[in-house]
Amino acid sequence: MGKKSRILVIVIAVVGVSMALKASLIAASLTQEDIDKGVAAIGKFIDCVNDKIKTKGAIDISDTVECLEDCCTVTLTMSEDSAQAACFFGGANGTGTCQLPRVILKCPGPPQMELSYLLCGIGSAGAGGVIGSNRVEIGVVVGETGSGTVMVMADVPVPPGTNTNIENVISVGTTTSRGTKGCNACHGDAGMKANAGEPQLSERIEAFGTLDDPQNPRNPSFIIDTDDCQVQEKINGLPLGNLNGVGVKKQTLAEICDCIDTVAIGGTVTAQVKNLCQELENYQNNRGISSGDCTPCITPTPQPTPTPSPTGTPTAITLAYFTAKVGKNGSVTLAWETVTEVDNAGFNLYRARTEHGEYKKINDTLIPAKGNAVSGAAYSYLDTPRKGTYYYKLEDIDYNGVSTMHGMEKVRVRSDNATRRDSKRQKRK
Repeated sequence: MGKKSRILVIVIAVVGVSMALKASLIAASLTQEDIDKGVAAIGKFIDCVNDKIKTKGAIDISDTVECLEDCCTVTLTMSEDSAQAACFFGGANGTGTCQLPRVILKCPGPPQMELSYLLCGIGSAGAGGVIGSNRVEIGVVVGETGSGTVMVMADVPVPPGTNTNIENVISVGTTTSRGTKGCNACHGDAGMKANAGEPQLSERIEAFGTLDDPQNPRNPSFIIDTDDCQVQEKINGLPLGNLNGVGVKKQTLAEICDCIDTVAIGGTVTAQVKNLCQELENYQNNRGISSGDCTPCITPTPQPTPTPSPTGTPTAITLAYFTAKVGKNGSVTLAWETVTEVDNAGFNLYRARTEHGEYKKINDTLIPAKGNAVSGAAYSYLDTPRKGTYYYKLEDIDYNGVSTMHGMEKVRVRSDNATRRDSKRQKRK
């Protein structure tokens, strides 16, 4: 064969492969528009996290939970076959201590987004050497190919004290098909290698699957709890496996957080792990799909927050401060002081589980005013919520019914008060 003939054959072969690849993408309903939507969904999450940094000055991994969309399912896995490997607390094998799982959230979208957190405070370093418990792994479903469901993926490092914008988190093309974040060291590449700077696609692995068999349940299973009915259906009847020679056991996120709360910080349990577990539990209880319920998650319509009356002048309250502090027994002391009060009838206090959620009044009757136009007064109120994160606002109301809202104070309650603990013990008997 002549030189020109060989060149012609090569060109025809390259064109043929290119056309075949393009045809397979079209047939599999994978489009550039869908990939762009996946990138945008990750960008929206990162924008929210960067807004937290701007507002708070510095954050840790637990602060990112507020950026999750509502209605995500929660699955806990004790598998170590992951870039975020689960572990136990204490000892070589952790016998009799806390399980520290990987927490996978599947959010409906569209597009469907899956985020992975880790409650094991050691190991599983990702891009940049940040350990697994200080990273969020994200995958957004963008379409189907002959190899199955594919995703755009990101690795989001949020070590303690993060105070600068988080950027360049999406795994993009490199000289290999692993991507800049190395996601495809665990995920398949669907036979598609991205160009430099373009998102590297990754094959989706089910929460119950493995790299070798991503769509079918692993036997034995390492999933210790899930409120995802599709996952539950797949693992029904499967025995639980062993991690480092220790049998894993069924356990809810609330039970894991209770266990973590009882141990001292150190080793596999860091301060960030404790905060993260609490925030994830709050999310599951208040914004996620109801545990054990296969009905769709419906976000409740928030009740309107009291606003100043459209008529009349605002109340002439000069507020010196408004604070919320957690006591050792889990109670929250709300304290405020006024400099002056003009025609003030009194105050109301409101509490919510999320910053922009529904604020509910916690005082049964109006807290009467004690100040006047010449001098103010000091006030306090004791609230006894359950364990979790809470947001508080203060409202003053004048004699004409005109109201003004003040502040937004955030607290984390790490334990229930003694009365609630006794009640919980009685229920368990």
